[in-house]
Amino acid sequence: MRTHLENGTWVNEPANWEVSADRLTMTTDQKTDFWQKTHYGFERDSGHFLGVPIPV
Repeated sequence: MRTHLENGTWVNEPANWEVSADRLTMTTDQKTDFWQKTHYGFERDSGHFLGVPIPV
């Protein structure tokens, strides 16, 4: 099964990314992460995610 990255949908799209052939290359932005219910009480939803549909 081959995934087509160009059909994906970004959550928190990074400033610099590209798809070439079957490869995703990206540079994460500063201070991005996914953390929930930490000991310190903060939650962070700034990380990058590329969701790609797959056949079922």
